[in-house]
Amino acid sequence: MARRDGVMANPMIGSLSKALRRAGVPDDEARLAAFDAAAIDDRIIRVEADLGVINRMVGNWMVGASLAVAAAILARLSIQ
Repeated sequence: MARRDGVMANPMIGSLSKALRRAGVPDDEARLAAFDAAAIDDRIIRVEADLGVINRMVGNWMVGASLAVAAAILARLSIQ
């Protein structure tokens, strides 16, 4: 998506702007509201991406911790 006015151009901008104009909102206000909604949508997408990274990191940490505990248990059993 191309950037426009610091906000990613989102297909939602055109459809929301048209819907607001049909509802009687002045053109400039409809356009600004559509850009604000698109900016919020872009922020949500970035947060979801960050949460995906965190989820993978936690998953890797949990697997590593589980393997370490299993290795410690096996080492303990083999010593006895």
